[in-house]
Amino acid sequence: ATIKPIPSFELHGTVVKVLGLLVEISGFGKEVTIGTIIHLRPRPDKDIPCEVIGFRENRALLMPFGTLEGVGLGCPAVIQRTEAVVYPDDRWLGRVINALGEPIDGKGPIMQGAHPVPLKNKAPLPHARQRIGEKLDLGVRAVPLRCLEQRGTLPEGFLPLVQVTHSTLVLVDWCIPCPLTPRDTPASAIQEGTAYLKLLIDSGRIRYPVAESLIYADLVKGPDTLRVYTTHLQSFKFKPEDYSDIEKIRSQENGNLAASRSLMRKMKLAFARRGTQANMVREEVDKSPYPVILCGDFNDVPNSYAYFHIKGNRQDAFLRKGFAVGRTFISLAPTLRIDYILASPRFEIKQFDMIDENLSDHLMLVSDILVK
Repeated sequence: ATIKPIPSFELHGTVVKVLGLLVEISGFGKEVTIGTIIHLRPRPDKDIPCEVIGFRENRALLMPFGTLEGVGLGCPAVIQRTEAVVYPDDRWLGRVINALGEPIDGKGPIMQGAHPVPLKNKAPLPHARQRIGEKLDLGVRAVPLRCLEQRGTLPEGFLPLVQVTHSTLVLVDWCIPCPLTPRDTPASAIQEGTAYLKLLIDSGRIRYPVAESLIYADLVKGPDTLRVYTTHLQSFKFKPEDYSDIEKIRSQENGNLAASRSLMRKMKLAFARRGTQANMVREEVDKSPYPVILCGDFNDVPNSYAYFHIKGNRQDAFLRKGFAVGRTFISLAPTLRIDYILASPRFEIKQFDMIDENLSDHLMLVSDILVK
């Protein structure tokens, strides 16, 4: 006698609500937990992967990894029953992929490696990786000083470039334009920066309706003038009790309905405020008389309205010279890229890197940018 194979099967649910980038589905019951990957199928030949981020009234709340084009009420949703993995290979170097290891650089398919690696995995420290190439000396850099004791003691004329956005940690204090090597200390930066204050010719601040700001400084380099913006868009403002609520939802404890409502209220408010702020940023940046470099914590993912509206035709430094998933926020989920460096087409992105010095729950972004 022979043993016949058991036919494979899929668990299906249905889209019952779409609000912006938030999708609600029903029909899975207890098969779905926080972090489960769900594939929406608006057409038989199209899959849109999503991740479960919460629950409300016996419905799962999904956040997509791509656009929701074609998704409507009644759209089938299929649970991915196996662990999400990728098969990395050295031939991926120089390619740009999305959160699921799929190529998005228009250069064709990528070769698969021999060994699977879980998507939810701790990335190696940037300093432990082998560099792709040597660092390029491009002259003037903006140097962030992260020393609390030096705050307010810099010589007159130094311009505040980035506001403090985390109450428990000063990420960036003052900006000094000067030629540096990556290992220069703040003390040497102050010394060298004094001779280069003339490079700063103007600065300004545009306040948002509720908290946060857009700040800029105009710098002169040779015959060129450039404007550097920085901003921090509205966050969800999750507190310790909110992260506790997330754990309740993840483990499906009693009270997860109330926890979901509390989280959704904060998310709804943040999405609305970020939309207003994104409109203001785009309007101001488009008015710049000089080529623009925009750095910021957008608190939103690359398929969001905030990102696409602000980016416009500007270059994303990570998409130009970065690789892998590009996670910049190290809490909650393993694929959150919410911090960006955007540059006008006038610039050439030479290098991009992310550095973790345990200063924050965000990674530091570093890019070498050349004026064409």
